[in-house]
Amino acid sequence: MNIVIGIILMAAGVVLYFARQRSLNNVMNIKYHETSSIAELLETYQPIQQELGKGNFSQMVELKGVGSSNNPIKAELSGDSVLYYKAEVVRQYEVTVQRTDDKGNRYTDRETRYDTVSSNERFAPILLDDGTGGKIKVDLEGANIIAQKNLDVFERELRQGFHISFGGSDSHTIGYKYTEYVIPNNARLYVLGEAADRRGDLAVIKPAEDKNPFIVSTKSEEELIRSNESTALWTMVGAIAAEIGGIGFIISYFFQK
Repeated sequence: MNIVIGIILMAAGVVLYFARQRSLNNVMNIKYHETSSIAELLETYQPIQQELGKGNFSQMVELKGVGSSNNPIKAELSGDSVLYYKAEVVRQYEVTVQRTDDKGNRYTDRETRYDTVSSNERFAPILLDDGTGGKIKVDLEGANIIAQKNLDVFERELRQGFHISFGGSDSHTIGYKYTEYVIPNNARLYVLGEAADRRGDLAVIKPAEDKNPFIVSTKSEEELIRSNESTALWTMVGAIAAEIGGIGFIISYFFQK
């Protein structure tokens, strides 16, 4: 058993190591790119578009401004007017299970489980305005979206409009967790992505090269850097602890033989 635990811990350490690298890459990308103004971007784009036509411009950009839409959407759980939402409803319930103790005796126990009742994500077309004399579209498709938590409640009953098929007559529903993340209409945004016109009008979209980031965040640049640096630190600590623990369990397995 110890060797299995050891292998699992070492595998977890590897996963945490790669998670740390992702956070460090985010920090590097955010720090590397200088903030541009939308007016400067449009000034660069217009002569290229006039000379070469659409479909020939692409440039990584970091932009900051207010995101808005003439056609915002309605958040599923809160009903707020938003540019983006991700809503999830999770059922928490108990079921009867049969277990076996160390002596081989079987007994009945209750186990808490979780099932996702609903998980939806939607976004509206966004226009970003940084106050420099121009606006640019931001297409959220494929973006790493850092939104703000809008709702996090636990309720005993399932709200109207949601449906669930109960599996097993011995299950007992404890309640439902409702969680919602949103980008409000007229929110201040940090955007790092590719400004390109290959889909028609100039817009910030998911970069053609997967190695390039696409971030749309309600957090500021400074908050994103601090958050990713903190994540990198703690995942490194977790990775080291998991590797040491895994090695310890594997060594103890061979000493017990």
